[in-house]
Amino acid sequence: MKPSIVYKEVGHLLGKLMYSGSSNGFYRDQSPEDNEITGRNKFFNAFRSLKHKNFLLFWFNSCLWDAASWSITLVSTWLTYSITQSAFATALVVGLPTISSIVISPIIGVLADGMSRKRLLIYISLVQGVVISIFAVLVFIGQISIWYIYLLVFINGVFANARSPLRMSIIPNLVPKNFVLNALSLQTVANSSVRFLLPVIMGFVIKFFGEGVVLAISAILYTLSTLFLLKISVEFNKHYHVSAKEIGVEFLQGVRYLIREKLLLGTTCLIFIMLFCITAINLSMMPVYSVKVFDAGPEGAGILVACTGIGITLAGILTSFRTTQDGINHFVMIRLAFAISILYIIFSRITIFEIGAFNMIISMMLLGMFWLSTEMHIQQNVDESYRGRVSSLVVSGASIALLLGFIFLGYISDLVGVQNATLLSSLILIICIVTFLILRQRIFTTSNSADEIVGGIREKGIVS
Repeated sequence: MKPSIVYKEVGHLLGKLMYSGSSNGFYRDQSPEDNEITGRNKFFNAFRSLKHKNFLLFWFNSCLWDAASWSITLVSTWLTYSITQSAFATALVVGLPTISSIVISPIIGVLADGMSRKRLLIYISLVQGVVISIFAVLVFIGQISIWYIYLLVFINGVFANARSPLRMSIIPNLVPKNFVLNALSLQTVANSSVRFLLPVIMGFVIKFFGEGVVLAISAILYTLSTLFLLKISVEFNKHYHVSAKEIGVEFLQGVRYLIREKLLLGTTCLIFIMLFCITAINLSMMPVYSVKVFDAGPEGAGILVACTGIGITLAGILTSFRTTQDGINHFVMIRLAFAISILYIIFSRITIFEIGAFNMIISMMLLGMFWLSTEMHIQQNVDESYRGRVSSLVVSGASIALLLGFIFLGYISDLVGVQNATLLSSLILIICIVTFLILRQRIFTTSNSADEIVGGIREKGIVS
């Protein structure tokens, strides 16, 4: 494909995501008065979700929590590759925590529909602070080994995976419905901002002070993040109660709901494919690219991770200026996926560090828009009574897709090199995209609304 065609496609996607809207120019479920305020100050309108106190507090909590998480990812991958010199072992240390999500996310999803999501988030952050403190002590005293890394990363991952469905399901409770895309965009900015700032800083901290200092800072950040959660006042579903014996039954109800809602199911499958083919590269292969391809050391790995954060930050900022949630559909998602696959094919052939870093920024900007589009699409179309369980199903399936992607990518990278493994993953993504286009009428359908499905389930006695 010619570069000019790629640029034209990217430009069309950016315009589609930023400027398409309803014919009257108003937000969905928004009054003309609100729209008039928007028109007077479009810049500040991009931050409109932050005027809601609960979301503002959660946004600060996310900044601290994400800073700790990305620092731990950098340290754990760097330590693993330094000890083993194996791309497979490095991919495994990132993929190992996803195993726990297969078990923990369904349980958390059910609890998220019937308990205080705020309280669960507080417990999770406190436990993570303790786990990473133990990790830091082992590094300081020189008792760290690859098996200790695997164990501690796995335990921390259990609670990180428990947070994911809670984060997805709590945001619609913090802002009005027509602010969901904007809130998700600002949440992405919070995550990706620390993603490009922290790895660069922490890469140099590792070089001059050691991995233990980074882990100690991460433990403190986890603990501090709970202070913002304590100030949030949000109601949960007091009419929905579940006992331990009912968790399996309630989870199966969520599975039936997702299977019957084909529009949600098709979007979810597209997410899984992207995670398997592309996200596994971003999360596990940056240290390998830094050493094997670019010869850039730990600071180079930090810069590459930072570039992924810069790209997603740009996606969040651009999407936050979008004046409506209309116009984002599966065609936009598929076109984004295709553009991303082409850019990763290009990345797999690059050997100059600066060019590779720039390509990563553009690729991650489109990938960030893809994640925002899919997550908004799911949260806008799922029934509130199933929000936690559907979010947990997405996280559980995503964990399986990521784990398989890590294993596949790590194994192929050790066999034929990380660049050829990236090329192969990108080609697989293109094949899947073509399949989606051929079967789009069957995969993406809106024949049944959420309300109709829930009603049908109740009529059959599935829901009491």
